[in-house]
Amino acid sequence: MASVAKREWTYKGEKRSAWVVRYHDGKAHRSKQFEKKKEADEYKRKVERETDAGTHVADGSTVTVRQLAEEYLRFEELRLKDGRIGQGHMRNAKTIVDNSVIPHIGLKPVRDIRGVDVEDWYNAMVKVQRLKPSTAKYRVQFCGVMFELALRRGYTKVNPLTEGQKLLRGIKRDPIRTFSVSEIGAIINAANERRYKGRHRTQAIARCFVHLAAFCGLRYGEIAGLTLQRVNFEARVIEVRHNLTQFDELKAPKTKAGNRDVPLPPHIAVLLHEFIDEHYVPNDRNLIFRVHEQRVSRVPAGFIKPENFRGSYWKPILQRAGIDVSDGVPHFHALRHFAASWMIANGISLMDTATLLGHREFDTTLQIYAHDVATKTQRLAAFDTMATRLLAAPL
Repeated sequence: MASVAKREWTYKGEKRSAWVVRYHDGKAHRSKQFEKKKEADEYKRKVERETDAGTHVADGSTVTVRQLAEEYLRFEELRLKDGRIGQGHMRNAKTIVDNSVIPHIGLKPVRDIRGVDVEDWYNAMVKVQRLKPSTAKYRVQFCGVMFELALRRGYTKVNPLTEGQKLLRGIKRDPIRTFSVSEIGAIINAANERRYKGRHRTQAIARCFVHLAAFCGLRYGEIAGLTLQRVNFEARVIEVRHNLTQFDELKAPKTKAGNRDVPLPPHIAVLLHEFIDEHYVPNDRNLIFRVHEQRVSRVPAGFIKPENFRGSYWKPILQRAGIDVSDGVPHFHALRHFAASWMIANGISLMDTATLLGHREFDTTLQIYAHDVATKTQRLAAFDTMATRLLAAPL
């Protein structure tokens, strides 16, 4: 139990007084001094509640969120050195800490952060920083490792994100702009044709990327990270084992489910054969898709940066396909969404589709990637077929 007592003393002839809260937290005797009895009584109740719940952390055992964030970045730098994370993750961590953590909750003691503070932090990012709700929620979730570090170091006994994320349920990520079957047809036709005065090799790269994403559901980094050894023409399989980051790092997929074998359609096998025979640039990692020379400063030679692909390869294809880009260029990742929807529409089970896409859980495939691609006529025909089969079933 905690106690409150008045303390009086004389300093340089002047009488002074304060209220002292004394308690034992199970490890040591503690005390804290306040000017007003009201403040002392309030702290006493707080200590008793936290001690009973096993969540109390003494002043000398905690740090501010800013200090925790600095420790967290040093911890991430160690993980970067031993290869557990990439440069993209490190840069993301620094951006979130500098722009969203320190300005909003940096001065608060870690032990005092609770679920309601996480909700206030989220609201500040949306209202003050003007971030999208999905982006603000992502930044909160990204800091999970930071608060786990606080738990391990004894700065807090409660992870505020556990309660805070419950309060942020229902906030969905922004839906990605998807393509209809007719739009995909137009995109494929545009990718197959070389634009006026365009380079043959540039068109060949764009064509392969579009087909691999739309037909096989590969991510941009997985396509850029394809090596000669991982395209099995004999078995007609693409062995997805790597992802090329925006810093030209060839890394393993984030999850075990990302390691997968994807069927290779015959026409894409022909495209890859032609590209390797005519345009392959020898390199030490045997990456299939590289450029000849370095065109952007501080970028490794041969690397096609995602933003360069977006502006020089992907946007021109959309424009030739008649896709509206006035409100922004639809994401290349939308082709992967279409591939998932097309697999399901053509009879591949949801579980198999999730496996082919590299998803750990089919919920991701169902809730995020599956879109309606059937026309009214196709749905009507499907219902007619189901009704006919059911009526013809034996009694």
